[in-house]
Amino acid sequence: FNWSAVEIARQMSLMTHQLFQSIEPKELLSCLSKKQNKEQTSPNVTKIITRFYSISFWICEEILSYDHAHTRSKVIEKFISIADELQKVKNYNDCFNVITPFNYLPIKRLIKTWNRVSTDSLLTLKRLSELCSLTNNFENLRKEYNSYKSIDDSKKDTGCIPYLGYFLKELICIEEEKKYFNDKDLINVDKVIKIGQIIEEIKYFQRFGYNYE
Repeated sequence: FNWSAVEIARQMSLMTHQLFQSIEPKELLSCLSKKQNKEQTSPNVTKIITRFYSISFWICEEILSYDHAHTRSKVIEKFISIADELQKVKNYNDCFNVITPFNYLPIKRLIKTWNRVSTDSLLTLKRLSELCSLTNNFENLRKEYNSYKSIDDSKKDTGCIPYLGYFLKELICIEEEKKYFNDKDLINVDKVIKIGQIIEEIKYFQRFGYNYE
């Protein structure tokens, strides 16, 4: 409560962007492998995934550490404000991350707490949940990415961290649906191109960072 939602969102964005910017193409390809040593082959991807769970558990622990519904409701409102600020600075990865724990059973069942959450906060949460919805393969998030890319590079005033889970899901789907070699032992060029397009899109977002201290 001693830090503003704006500053917390900025610091989260700096930390996540540092990991996101460090991801190399070979890490993304290694993610498709069924080998178990992901910490060595895909260290930065693994760190972002680990960070996802760490933040989720932190949010749950923070909410449940208070005994009174009134205080818990204020904690929830603060996290919703943080998620809102993350969306404003186009850190969609952490925005998705922050609102996800609200759907966990230990948090959803706090009926008395949710009854005390302000209407404005609930409306904000509803808007952000729709933004991060899995419907139509993350259609709303993809619109946000395209909107960001449509801005001239010289006029971009902030970085953009897309939800990494979307790209990993796309890579896994391509890997499972198509083989690298067809029945005639020829390279499946279509598969290589699709994987390359996803990697290029990630590399595009890696170019733009944040200027916060």
